[in-house]
Amino acid sequence: MKTLIALLCATFSATAASASPVYEVTADHTYACGVSPEDGCKDFSKGFRFEASNWGTGAVTVGGSPLAREGDTGSPPHYRFNGQDVAPVLDAQGNMTEPTCRWPTGGVTQRMVEGENGQLYLKRLQVVTKCVNGKMTTIQRALN
Repeated sequence: MKTLIALLCATFSATAASASPVYEVTADHTYACGVSPEDGCKDFSKGFRFEASNWGTGAVTVGGSPLAREGDTGSPPHYRFNGQDVAPVLDAQGNMTEPTCRWPTGGVTQRMVEGENGQLYLKRLQVVTKCVNGKMTTIQRALN
């Protein structure tokens, strides 16, 4: 039973940890509009790459956000691309590629720690996950 639970947890972790594929504009240019009105509409040139959040073979529209780069902050705009104007970026083996970095996330976490005298203390940490040197890195900073 323990083996089955461990196997199910590992399967769920691998599935949940997978990133969205990278797509590329294959038409000379395509016009895409953002999901939010403040994102507006803009023209994207051939070769523009984005992280697809919804995709499928023969999809009429493919949604996605620009690939994250070092130093990016905030929330990325989300655009809807014409499915005929974009295609997945494939590696040498023909598999879909995934972005090396994601948009930064963060928050405050709390945990109980035991002091030298055996008393429990609440420790607060600010956690930020961001792209550093092309890899996702988590940074923790004590708040108390």
